[in-house]
Parts: sequence; structure tokens; C-alpha cells
Amino acid sequence: MRRKSLAIITIILSLFLMVGCFNGGGEKEGKYYTVTFVGRDGSTLKTEQVKEGESATAPTTLPEVDDYVFSNWDKSFDAVNGDLRITAVYRKLKDFTVIFLDKEGVILKIATVREGSEANAPTPPTVEGYEFTNWDVDFSNITSNLNVTAVYKEKTYTVKFLGFDDAHLKTEEVVHLNAATAPVAPEVEGYNFTGWDKEFDEITNNLIVKAVYEKIIKKYTVTFLTIDEGIIRRVEVNEGEAAEAPNAPTVLGHNFLNWDIDFSNVTSDLTVRPIYEKRTYNIIFVSDGIEIETQQITFQEDATPPTVEKEGYKFIGWDEDTTNIFRHLTVNAMWQKIIYASYVSEFALNDYTPYTNLLETIEVESNLNYTFENVKYGGPRGTNELVYYDETLTHNTNIYGLEVAINSEGIVIEKATKVTIPVGGFVLSGHGTSNTLLNNRVRIGDYITYANNEAKLYRNFQISNIVGLAIELDKVEQEIINANNEMWALDYVEIENMYNEVISVFNGLLEDYVAIDYKRAEELILTMRFMLIEPKSATVRAMWHYPARSTTTYNEMNTFEVQKFLNKAKSIGINRIYLNTNFGGFSVYPSEYLSHRITVNYTYEGYDDYLHAFISEAHLRGIEVYAWTNTLICGDGWV
Repeated sequence: MRRKSLAIITIILSLFLMVGCFNGGGEKEGKYYTVTFVGRDGSTLKTEQVKEGESATAPTTLPEVDDYVFSNWDKSFDAVNGDLRITAVYRKLKDFTVIFLDKEGVILKIATVREGSEANAPTPPTVEGYEFTNWDVDFSNITSNLNVTAVYKEKTYTVKFLGFDDAHLKTEEVVHLNAATAPVAPEVEGYNFTGWDKEFDEITNNLIVKAVYEKIIKKYTVTFLTIDEGIIRRVEVNEGEAAEAPNAPTVLGHNFLNWDIDFSNVTSDLTVRPIYEKRTYNIIFVSDGIEIETQQITFQEDATPPTVEKEGYKFIGWDEDTTNIFRHLTVNAMWQKIIYASYVSEFALNDYTPYTNLLETIEVESNLNYTFENVKYGGPRGTNELVYYDETLTHNTNIYGLEVAINSEGIVIEKATKVTIPVGGFVLSGHGTSNTLLNNRVRIGDYITYANNEAKLYRNFQISNIVGLAIELDKVEQEIINANNEMWALDYVEIENMYNEVISVFNGLLEDYVAIDYKRAEELILTMRFMLIEPKSATVRAMWHYPARSTTTYNEMNTFEVQKFLNKAKSIGINRIYLNTNFGGFSVYPSEYLSHRITVNYTYEGYDDYLHAFISEAHLRGIEVYAWTNTLICGDGWV
């Protein structure tokens, strides 16, 4: 009991001491209690002395607990009236569903989010004509199931309209795919407004639209004329630009120099005329292939031919007209031999060098030109038959076939309707198709052998030509002797000289064959044949002529070759030509009824066609032309 009393006394004394202390210090008054805040695990979070009747202050920071969240304190501490131990109460966190939707309510994403966490938003989809602005609700602290919708606004674009020299006219904000409204384009002096440089009906981006102006350009007419005031071309040209000139017309005898006025910078209507100068032409005067004189003559002026002389010949004129010149010319002197009789007491006709050695080389396989098969040996010649005859066989033929005579050396020496069998030689005689075959295949100078009903024809171009000349020389020699025996009034001195000249050429060909020398020999032989025609009192010396059937020297494919042929005819005294104007169903002039034969690659400068050229050029030389026609026949043998 005593101990209990002492304890009570001690407590009371202690209280007095405490009260005395508070009151003595002036720091505390009233009664205080201890408030202790502890965590979920019992650890002390905070201890606080709270005056009786007042509220405690909870700690601001609480320890985190996985999958839990602070809920409340287990007891109230608003009006403390005793010591308190307050424990934090936690609850387990919840999971919520967050759905993200697009502008049209289509689900973009479904996410499960822990309570209090932030949802991870998807990338908002691109919507044409719209731009994303935000999501319609906050999802940074999820506390419940949530629908989140993307919010968009319509896109707008800035459209600027610029005028002349990029002057600002208008700026407009335009909603996507809407049309902008253009301002009125201002008028600009000297220009026409033609439109805007871009379309702005459906705007899809920021745009600068510029007004397009076209300079008002004056147009002028430029007329190009010919030399005789005809219109070549008429064109419209923009002011300040150049006109495109046409090709100046070709004017006979003139060279184009320029146009009479400048049209590189057109500022008014213009009439432009060509400027020409007259051409000059070279006129070459030639006699017997020798140039005598060359004159330069201006277009449409006359050349003055020189005076020429040639012993034994009469000058009969120039082969070209030398007045009113319009082209380059080579003008040849035309001579007519003064025909008179001259006699020789004894001919000194030279012999040509034998050509026998040439024949030894011709009968080789490479020279075999053709083989005539099924050659009949003697007897009557029937239709289409080819027959062999020699001196021992009956030569029974008629004038309706063709024959070739082969001498004892195997050389073809004659080709005619009916020939004489050479001594030691033979004849091939053909009718119908065989006639044609002989005509097409065989020529004078060919080499032919016969055996076992076959005739083989050998031909070497050079050898055959040389042999052919020899055969012609033999014939001419005999004609000279016959003429002399008949006492024809001929120029035998000139004929003898010409014959010996051919002999000289012939012997040269045996040493070195030159084609031009062969042609010269042919022409000399032809000239001798004309000289062996005795002049009569008649004034006509005429010839028949097939157009374009002359030798290669006179092809008559153009005006020059026609002139060349007529010059030769004139030089040997021909004053009339019977011209075959149609043959084989063809004509040598344009015809309504017959095909025109001489057309392709034949050009008769200065004339309409071959007949026009031949008649005109013949008349210039004093030669008459008579038409010769084959009438009422199916053909004339020409294939």
C-alpha cells in the first residue's frame, strides 16, 4: 500500500513538474498526443505531436506497393484526443479497357491498361482533306474503361493570285478540294489576258496562280514575187520577226543573187522581188576534134563563129545554133567532102598481118559460146530445122530462112538469107526457130566447128572482132577492085589511103587490142563503103534508119547523140533519111494507139521527144526526114 501511494505521489509530482515546465517556458499549452503513421508493412512513416482536438497531418509520400494503390487510413485523425497509431490501407489495382476509334468510329486499337497508368495511343490515320488535331478525352491516368476518338479538322490551303509582273491580286484560304475564286485580271496596255497558268477548281495544296498575258503583236503581209511579178508565196509575219523566204524560182539563163529588200525585221507590209544576173556560157568551137576557139557569151546573146577551112572539104556550117545562147555548147564544124574522081595506075593496097595464130587459141572450153544440137546433115530444110551443107551436099533452101557461111578455117564470113558455100567450108541453114537461133547467136568473125550433128560456136571478144575486121577488109578490097574495073568515077587516091590506114590500125590491134582503135577501124570501113558509091546526077543521097539501133557510138539516148549521128550522116553527103517511126508494135513518139518505145532514161534536151529532136536537128543540117512505117504487120522480127 505504501509502495502504491509512493508511486501515485511520484506521478503527480511529475505532472506538476511538466505543467510547470510548459507554463514556465511559454511554448506549449494544453494537452498533446502522439500520432504515429505506419505503412502497410508496419513501418513508421511519420510521428507527430498533435494538440488535443486538432487534426494530424498525414505524410505526403507513401511507399509504393506492387499491384496496389493507397486507399485510405485505417482511422480518422481529424480531432485527436489521444495517442494514435494510424495504418495505411491499400487496395489491389484494377485493369481497364481503352478503345481508340478513328473519325468514323472504326476501332483502331484496343488496349488493356492498369489503373492509374497512361494508355499508349496508336498513330492517327491520314484522312484526305483533313488533319488530326487531338484525341477527344484524356487517357494519361486511366481509372475506368474508356473510348477515345480521333478528332480532325478540314484542311485549308492558301491560294495566291498574282497579276502582270507578279503583282499581288488576292490571297484566299480554300478548303480541300474546293475551288478558289479568281479575281478579275487587270487590263494591261499592249497585252491581252489569256487565262491563268494553273487550274484551281479542286485545291489540294498551297498554290500560287499567275495571270498569263500575251503581247499584242501586229501582223504584216510579206509577198514574194517572181521576176515577172507572179506571186510565189504570201505569208503573215509578226511584227519584228523575220519572214521565211521561199526558194527563188529557177530562171533560164539567170543566177539568183538575192532579194531586193530586207525582211529579217518586218515592221510593215512588204513586197519582195528576186534579183538575178544573166549567166555566161562557154561556147567551144571544134573542128575534127581540135578546139579552135572558146567564147564566153552572156545569156541570149549571139556567139560569133570563127572562120574555118579544111583542104578537100567544103564547110557546110556548125552543128549547133550559136544565136540566142542559153547553155554551154561544144560546136563542131561540119564538112562535106568535095567529091571528085582521082585515078591510080596501080593500086598499092597493103596486106594485113595474118591472124592464123589467133585461131589456134580460140577452140578452148572457156571460149565455147553455144552448142547447136540436132543439126541435120544435108537434104531439104524443113520447118524449124537447122541443116549442115558443104560442097558435097544438096543445098536445098529458100529465101524464108537464114544462113551463115563458114570458111575452110572455121570462120563465119557471111550471114544472109542465102549464102554461097565457101570452098572447103560449110553452111548452117536455119528455118523458123532455127532461123531465130542463128540470128541471135552467130556474128561475123565467130569460130564454128561441126561434127556428129553438133555445131560448136566459139567466141573470144577480141579475137572475134579482129577476125571480123579482116573479113570486112577483104570485102572492101574486092569492092575497090571491082569499082576500078567498072571504071566508076571515085576518089581512088583517098580510098587507097583510107584502106591502108585501116590496115595499119588492124595490125596494131594484133599487137595490142584497144577498143577505141577497133571502133576507129569500123568507122573508116563504113566511110569507105560510102565513098565506093559512085556519085550520080540525082540530088538525093538517102539512107534508111532505125532509131536507137545504131552502134554504141550513136546510141541516140539524148540530144547530143542524135546530133552526133546526124553530123556523121551530113559529113558523108546524106541529105535525106527515111526514119522508121514505128516497128514491133512500138512508136518513137507519144501515140494514142501505140506504146512509146524510147522513154526510160532517154532525155532529149530542148525537145518534146526523140522524133521532135531528130527532125529539128536534121533540118538544121539541111537533111530531109521521111517517115517510114511498117504497116499492117504483127512484128518485124525484133524481139
